Amino acid sequence: MTVTDKPNGRYIAHTVPLHGSGKPFLAQPQVRQRMWVETHLNSLDLYRNACTILERCGVSPARVQVRFG
Repeated sequence: MTVTDKPNGRYIAHTVPLHGSGKPFLAQPQVRQRMWVETHLNSLDLYRNACTILERCGVSPARVQVRFG
């Protein structure tokens, strides 16, 4: 699965830690086997990207609660 940030065309999740341009993700935690997410972003963009990924997976962001700490 590839998830793209539509305004700039960068990948936000992909099966390899590379953007479509071939450039590597700057921050690339592997979240499962063969799935990386780009996390080199500000907090608002991270939130938006998380919502995009959830929606693409059929999960309503309103049903998800995130806790830190």
